[in-house]
Amino acid sequence: MDLKAKVIVITGASSGIGAALALALAPRGPKLVLSGRDGVKLNEAAAQCEKRGARAISHVADISDPTDCQSIIDRAVVAFGGIDVLVNNAGVTMWARFDALADLAAFE
Repeated sequence: MDLKAKVIVITGASSGIGAALALALAPRGPKLVLSGRDGVKLNEAAAQCEKRGARAISHVADISDPTDCQSIIDRAVVAFGGIDVLVNNAGVTMWARFDALADLAAFE
């Protein structure tokens, strides 16, 4: 698949799998929107992606906040005109047994 004309949003892109995926895709020339909570690491990842051939921007956001999720979409639309691929890589970890939870709001 030709990625040169594709806009790819990657959440959790400041480190780990998200950053590795961004770096792996970069030589194929996509437009990357890298999102995560660590602005310094996101900027570093975006700069490395640019060096490898992608157009890349960083956007600090916390996917546990619906307003931040909308801001990721808005940023991609303003910067690149839309979204072709969304990689929901970021996650929230909770160390508890399911039957021990009193409040299930974390699953919304």
